[in-house]
Amino acid sequence: MSSITPLHEHRQDPKFDTRWYYNPVQLAEAGFFPIPLCWPNNAGACGCPKKHQDPKEVGKAPLLPGGYQHLRPTPQMVARWRSRWPRANWGLLLEPSGLLVIDGDGPEGIAEAQERGLPPTLTVARGERRHWYYRRPEDAPAARRTKAGESRQLDILAAGYVVGPGSLHRSGERYMVVEQLPIAPAPAWAVELLRVKPTPAAAGPLPILPPPGYLNLSPRLQAVLRYGPDGDPGRYPSRSEALYAVIVAAVASGHSDAEILAALLSQAWVRDMRRHPERWIPPQIAKARASTTVRRPARSVKVVCIG
Repeated sequence: MSSITPLHEHRQDPKFDTRWYYNPVQLAEAGFFPIPLCWPNNAGACGCPKKHQDPKEVGKAPLLPGGYQHLRPTPQMVARWRSRWPRANWGLLLEPSGLLVIDGDGPEGIAEAQERGLPPTLTVARGERRHWYYRRPEDAPAARRTKAGESRQLDILAAGYVVGPGSLHRSGERYMVVEQLPIAPAPAWAVELLRVKPTPAAAGPLPILPPPGYLNLSPRLQAVLRYGPDGDPGRYPSRSEALYAVIVAAVASGHSDAEILAALLSQAWVRDMRRHPERWIPPQIAKARASTTVRRPARSVKVVCIG
């Protein structure tokens, strides 16, 4: 049996050594569920084998294949990953770990969180950003709410993963423990924000929309196509995963490569992912086509590209 005490059971002790927060194997021994993430090189670009081009994925994208959200990594699994990727950053799976993280994304978000009230708890900092770790109540949804609050700089995270302590941001800053405290129950206001499901319009300005039904997708995936991960909050931790889910569904619906490409290029969030999407999206379509069975032929549609 492990001698590590779970984070939420720690008592304030000046002799307590926070360095084990930075050891993923010890986190796993404490009952948490770490996963390996991409790491940045000295130039701030992707240093992992996946060669991520999207800056938002550098240092944050999972190294594991799809379905990692359902894993419950053991210390032995984590030790093998650590041996395979010794420079990896590490994320913590939030739902199985029973965590709710309040992410203050900038000075206004931090100020709003402090004004609303933050029970003293384990706190991790990276530059001006703060992660306050709390225990998620059993009746609180395992979900993610981004750009919440009046400042639109609060993220309430209880699903997916959060970049963990010790990880290196592409800016060169590390995620460091700055408040060595036991993990407290989540404040009621954060739980309430988590329960309120935002409409896509609440996330900010959206691109001009193509006509409804321009691809034969379910309403849920239509929303993902139009708004990216915000179209189905909490389901897709990254834009790449949201994009690939849309591609797989479009292939399964019988759409041609040209139809799929045109539909994707009509969306601003796709065009903003990285340069020359007309070059890197076709290989993703080919990958999906090689592993996806066409369930039904697509109805005749006219794909309208929005500039």
